[in-house]
Amino acid sequence: MQMEKSLIPTAVLCWLCGAAISQIAGQQVRATPPQIQAISPDQLASPTQRLMIEQVDELIATGEADEALALLERLLDEANGRLVAVNHLEAASTLRTQRYLPLADWVGIRTAKLLHQFPQAATNYQSRNQAQAANALQDLQTSKNPTVALYAARRFFATQQGRDFQLLLCDLYLENGWGLAAAQVLQQLSPELRFRVNSDASPTTLLDWTLPAALVHHREEGHEPVRLSNAPNPSDPAAADPAAAAQVAEENRSEVLLRGLMAAAMNPQELDGAATQVPNSNAARLSQSRFTTWPAWSQSLEKYSANNDRVLASKPRVGESQRSTLPYFPVVHNGIVYVNEMTRIVAYDLDSGKPWPDSQSVLPLFDSHISAAAFLPLGYPLIGAPRGTLSIANDCLYARMGSPITGRMNAQLASSNGASASYLIGLDLRKQGSLLQGFPLHLNAPEFVNAEFDGTPLAWGQMLVVAVAQRDNVGLRRSVAAFDRVTGQLIWKSGILAAGSVAGSERANLISHQVLTLAGGRLYYNTNLGSIACLDPLTGDTLWLVQYSTPLESKEFLRPNRHRYRDLTPCLLSSGLVYCAPQDAPEIFALDATTGDLVWSTDDATAADAIHLLGVTQDSLIVSGDRIVWLDKFTGRLLGRFPGSTTPLPFGALPSPRGLGRGAVTGNLVYWPTAGEIWVFGADIKKPSMGQGAPKLVGRTSLDTGIGDGGNLLFYENVMLVCSPNRLMSFPALASPASAP
Repeated sequence: MQMEKSLIPTAVLCWLCGAAISQIAGQQVRATPPQIQAISPDQLASPTQRLMIEQVDELIATGEADEALALLERLLDEANGRLVAVNHLEAASTLRTQRYLPLADWVGIRTAKLLHQFPQAATNYQSRNQAQAANALQDLQTSKNPTVALYAARRFFATQQGRDFQLLLCDLYLENGWGLAAAQVLQQLSPELRFRVNSDASPTTLLDWTLPAALVHHREEGHEPVRLSNAPNPSDPAAADPAAAAQVAEENRSEVLLRGLMAAAMNPQELDGAATQVPNSNAARLSQSRFTTWPAWSQSLEKYSANNDRVLASKPRVGESQRSTLPYFPVVHNGIVYVNEMTRIVAYDLDSGKPWPDSQSVLPLFDSHISAAAFLPLGYPLIGAPRGTLSIANDCLYARMGSPITGRMNAQLASSNGASASYLIGLDLRKQGSLLQGFPLHLNAPEFVNAEFDGTPLAWGQMLVVAVAQRDNVGLRRSVAAFDRVTGQLIWKSGILAAGSVAGSERANLISHQVLTLAGGRLYYNTNLGSIACLDPLTGDTLWLVQYSTPLESKEFLRPNRHRYRDLTPCLLSSGLVYCAPQDAPEIFALDATTGDLVWSTDDATAADAIHLLGVTQDSLIVSGDRIVWLDKFTGRLLGRFPGSTTPLPFGALPSPRGLGRGAVTGNLVYWPTAGEIWVFGADIKKPSMGQGAPKLVGRTSLDTGIGDGGNLLFYENVMLVCSPNRLMSFPALASPASAP
C-alpha cells in the first residue's frame, strides 16, 4: 500500500514535468523566427534586368550619370509588369514580410534621385524629354484615359512635367470615385505627405515605418501608440478651418487632396465595399438587439458535412460542426433573399419567405442539374469544404457553379475538351433571373490550362473579376482574371500571384473559395498561399505584392494549426489599412493599403483560431472563430476576448460557450452565434492602460429552433436572417417599448 501511495504523486509529477517540457519545447519552436517560404512571383525582374539594376548602382557610384540614365531608360522600356523586391525585410511580432514593387516605379524613383544628384545630367535629360512629355500631357488632357495616363506618368515621372502627369492621373481617378487609387498616386508624388514613425521596441509594432498623414493625426485617449519624428503642427488652422484649407489648397494642392482622401479612407462607408468581407452583405445599422425567438418563416437548405475533409489541423473544426458545416452566405437585394446552394440558386421574398419570382413554384432561380449527393466526390480524399457565396451588381447576380474542386489530385480526370469543370453564371434579376448573354462562362485553353474558378466573381464597371486556380503535378498557382460581364470575353489575366501547395492536398482534391476585395479603385487579394497582392483592376497589373512568413512544422512539437480552417477570409479594408488573416499563417496583420508596408501583426497565438474578420469599429478590429476577439485596429494590441484564454495545445480545452458561425457587426453592436443562442456585445471596448478590457455584454437571445449547430447571420433593415446548416430563417426585430402601440 505504501508503494501504491508513493506511485500516485510520482505519476502526477511525471505528467506535470511532461507538460512543462512540452510547453518549453513549444516556446523554443515559437522563438525560432518564421521564414518566408513563398516562391518568388513569376513577374519578378529577369536575371538580366537584375544585373542591369546592379550596373546602374555601379555607374552612379563612379559618376557616369549619362550611362546610368541610358540603362534606366532601357529598363523602363523592358519593365512590362515586372516586379523588384524591396531590399529589406519588414517585421512585427512573429511575422516577417517581403515587399515587391513594379520595376517601372523603381526606375522612375531612381531616375529622379540620379537627376537630383547630377545637375548637368538633369539638364540634358530634361531637354531630351521636354517636348515629348508636353505633347503626351496635351493628348491626355483630351483623351482622359486613366490606363494611358498611368503609363505616361511612369514614363515621364522624372521630367519637369512629372508632377502634372501625376496630378492629372489623380484627377482621373477622382472623377471615377477611386479614392484609394488617387491617394496612392499622391503619396508617390509627395513623399513628404507620409511620416516616419519612431516606436519603442514593442512586440506588436514596427521599429521603422511610415504612415499617411491622416493616420498619424489619430490619437487615442490615454494611449499614444506612436511617436512622430516630423509630425505636422496639430494647431494648423487648415485642419479645422475650411477657409484656411482653401488657402492652403492654392499653395499645395496635392497635400489638401491627400488629406481629404485619407479622411475618407478612415470612414469605411465612403469606400465602395471596403468594409465588407463577404460581398454585398448589406448589413443594416441596427441600434437594438431584441428579435423574435421563433422565425417568421423558414426554408430548407441542402445539408453538407465535412467528414471527408483532411485539413491538417486539430479537430473539431473552428466555428462549425464537422457533421454539418455552415456554407451559406445569403445576399438581400430589393427585398429578395438570394442563396447559393452550390448546385442551385434559390430566392425568397424577405417579408413572406415565399419563393421568387413565382410564389407558387418550387423551382429554383437557377439549377445546375447536379444532385446534392453527387456534388461532393466522396470517393476521393478532400481538403476543404465548399462555400456558397454570390454577388449582385446592377440588378445582375453572379455566382460560381459546377464542380467544387479547384485543384484536382489527378489532372487527367479533367474534362476531355479542356474546359473547366466549374463555371460562372450571370442572371438578369430584372427579367426574373434569366441567364445573361455570354453565360455560363468556362475557362478554356490556351489561356487557361488545368484551371478552375476559385471563388465568386465581383462586378466592377463592365468587368467581372474572379480568382483562378491552376494545378498540375508541380503545385498550385493562383491568379486573377477579368471578363466582360456581358459577353464573357477575357479582358486581362494577371501574372501568377502565388504558387505552392496547400498543406495536406498533395494526395487529395482541393476545395477552396477565394473572395476578392474591391475598394477605392484597387483590387486586393489574399491568396492564402504566402502572399497578399494589390492590383489595378483596369489592367490587372500588380501594384504591390507582399509575401509573409509561414510557420515551420516541427515533429517534436505538434501545433493545433487551427488557422487552417480560414477558408473564407478575404482582405478587409478600413482606415487606409488592409487587414489580413491568411489560411497558411497563424497571425492576423495589417498592411498599408497604398504601399503594402507592414504596419502591425499579432503573435502566432493571440488570434490563431479566428476564422472570420467580422468588421471594424471606431477603435477595434473584431475577429471571431471559437471565440470572439477585439484588436486595436491601429496597433494590433489585444483589447479583449470572450470567453477568456484557453490552452493553445492540440489537446487543450475549447472555449465555452463556443462560437458556431459567422456573426455580424451592426452599428454599435456585435452579434455572435453559439449553439442555440446569440450573444450580443458592445462593438468597442474601453481601452485599459494595462492588460485587457472586458467586453460589454448587452444581451443574449435563445432561439427556439434551428440553430443547435449555429448559423451565419445577416442583418437587413429590421430583420435578422440566420443560415443554419440546413435552414434559412427570418427573425423580425421586436418593437422597442418606446415605439410600442
